[in-house]
Amino acid sequence: MKRRAIILLAMSSFLLVGCSSKEKDTQESSTAESKQAVTTESSEKEVATSSDRSEDTSASSETPKVEVEESLWNQEKAKALNEFVVNWGKTMKQTYREYTPDSNVDLYGLTLPRTILTNKDGWRAALDEVPTDLVWSYDGEQAGVNLVAVFSDADTQPYLEKHVYFFTIQAGTPKVYVTTQNQGNEHNYLYFRETENNELKTGFAEIVTGAKNFAEVKKTSENQTQVYLGTIDYKDLDTSDFIQGKARWMGCSIEDDGEIINFIPAMSATVQNLQLFISGNGNEEYYNDFLEAAKEVSLHTGGKPVSIWSRGGDGEMLITAKDGLITYGE
Repeated sequence: MKRRAIILLAMSSFLLVGCSSKEKDTQESSTAESKQAVTTESSEKEVATSSDRSEDTSASSETPKVEVEESLWNQEKAKALNEFVVNWGKTMKQTYREYTPDSNVDLYGLTLPRTILTNKDGWRAALDEVPTDLVWSYDGEQAGVNLVAVFSDADTQPYLEKHVYFFTIQAGTPKVYVTTQNQGNEHNYLYFRETENNELKTGFAEIVTGAKNFAEVKKTSENQTQVYLGTIDYKDLDTSDFIQGKARWMGCSIEDDGEIINFIPAMSATVQNLQLFISGNGNEEYYNDFLEAAKEVSLHTGGKPVSIWSRGGDGEMLITAKDGLITYGE
């Protein structure tokens, strides 16, 4: 009986040990699975984090796109305006040149634009009768009234017929002002009025805003009609006309054959001075004045060349000028 009890006790112990072992195995298995799950989840998180980090790195490595806004005024627009004004001047039978604070024009003793920009001797611009301080600007975006360009025909026009144009931008608005003032006043104001020439106003505004293709500013000169004068004797020249006035000053008659405008020396002094130069006996200054006059006339013909002869129609052609340039000379 005692032996049986011992056996039962042994079996009971064995069963307890087996159950305990099985329970331990189950717990270890569960713990392993749990660890594996945690490891897998952790691994997935790391992969996801790595992926996100990679995307962030890729995104940050891209160069950000920067939109560059064009300034109201720049060198390209300045060049377009120069072409436009010079060609517009031809249609007006005027020769315009561009001026800056470093390269000024003399308007009846006033040095412009420097005198106005520096208020030298108290001089100020009065725009539409309102005294106004101007600032020279390269981008048109300074505070106040920006003066971006100056053009004048003062070097070529007769006395009392000179013009100076100020091209301005104020708060993004382009305006063109003109003065023909020829004397001072107690306030030392140089009076400007806004130009009434719609072609000039519109052309400048379209260049500033970029609404007009820069290549189109040349259409003014391309579309102008060529001048035809026929034959005009020296004594019959109309000095109110630019070309005829120049011919009179040069002592020449005009013979326009439809293809070229010929200036034929009619005054004995003109013939003599030209012949002296041709023979090498001097009067180079006189001849150079002829060259300059021919250049100026050629800017007012609609593209037609201008020639200068040494004497009558059977004489020797000295030079030919076209579009302001000497194209032939001996």
